[in-house]
This record gives sequence, structure tokens and C-alpha cells, in this order.
Amino acid sequence: MKYGPVMLLRLGLVPVVVISSSEAAEAVLKTHDLECCSRPKTVGTGKFTYGFKDIALSEYGAYWREMRKLAVIELFSLKRVQSFRYIREEEVGLVVKKVSESALRQSPLDLSKTIFSLTASIICRVALGQNFNEDGFVIDQERIEELVTEAAEAIGTFNFSDFFPGALGRFLDWFFQRYKKMNKVFEELDAFYQHVIDDHLKLEGRKDPDIVSLLLDLIHKQGNEDSFKLNIDN
Repeated sequence: MKYGPVMLLRLGLVPVVVISSSEAAEAVLKTHDLECCSRPKTVGTGKFTYGFKDIALSEYGAYWREMRKLAVIELFSLKRVQSFRYIREEEVGLVVKKVSESALRQSPLDLSKTIFSLTASIICRVALGQNFNEDGFVIDQERIEELVTEAAEAIGTFNFSDFFPGALGRFLDWFFQRYKKMNKVFEELDAFYQHVIDDHLKLEGRKDPDIVSLLLDLIHKQGNEDSFKLNIDN
């Protein structure tokens, strides 16, 4: 091996370590996992997670541990997951029916879109208490698909400031309009999230609580002395 199992590169001003052996990988991912488990902070991830407040992209530490505890105890406990079982069964049943009808008609079916629709319907009903396949949903299914794709592209888009932190990187991003599309997608998603939150605030005490209503309830129950506080951005 020409350069050895551990190699340091610099992408712009950002140091990047390349691991290319099983021993080095074990040292990084197992022995020193706490020092290496946080994901890189980029412009895109920071924007779409409201300043890295998302549990998947926040830095490992006290905040992440509190978020994980909240998720395990309040949102994804066995009892909570079982309470959403009827949603999964209903949505899977609709897909099976759709596939069966398509087979009987001998008509083609786009399985990629069907699976996406299934996943999105389950997530929307569990998290938001709404089904985007029903009339009255604030964004139609086609736009949901576009937003997911556009958001993923925006998060992964090259930005100068990711590799040249500081005034130079920000100036180059501004000059080449790197933020324009990302801001447009973020603003549409943010407006959608706000609509969902406002809708939940108007309809307190839902018969079948979803994740948004559970989080809003936790926010309202917080005390002044609580060390960890949720807010709307979470």
C-alpha cells in the first residue's frame, strides 16, 4: 500500500482522514467511536435541520443524549409503535389491493412510486396525522416527491463554504448563487411544517395522537427548571 492504512487529505481547508484497512477501521468505528461518531457539519445539513437540531445530524454530546432518550421513551417505545400498527396495516393493505387490481387488469405499475407512496403515507399519518393521498392535504403527492428529491440534492450540493469556511467561502457561494435553490426548497418545507404545527395547535386533544401532537404536548408541559427544553424547531 503506497500511502499506508491512514491518510490525511485536505479538501480546501478541511482535513479529511481516509481509512483503508480493517484494523484502522476498527480503531475508528469501535475503539474511538465516541470521538468519530459525529457527522460533518455542512451548509445544507445545518439549514434543513434548523441548526443541527435533528437527532440524526446533531453533534454527539449532552443534547444528542437527551434527544435520544426522548425518542426512545416518548416517541418510539414499544407501546407507541404498537399504537401505530393499524396505520401500517391499512396502508400495506391498500398497496396490496392496488397491485392485485393492476395484475388483474394486466396493466403496468410503477413499483418505485408505489413504494414511495406507501412509505410517505405511513410517515405522514404517524408523524403528522394526515394522509397526503386524501383530499385537502396541503401539498399533493407529486410535489411531495419533488420536495424530497430537491431537499436531498440541496443537502448534498457542493458549497464553497463547506470547504473554505469563513468570508471567502460565503462570498463565493453568494457570487455563484449556491444558496438560491436550497433556500427556495427550505422555505417551502418550512411553510409546510408551520402549516402542520398551526393545524395541530387549532385541534388540541386529538383522539389518535401523532408524533407532532406528542411533541407539542411535551413542549407545553416543560417546566422553567428543566435543563433540556424542546422548541418548535425540534
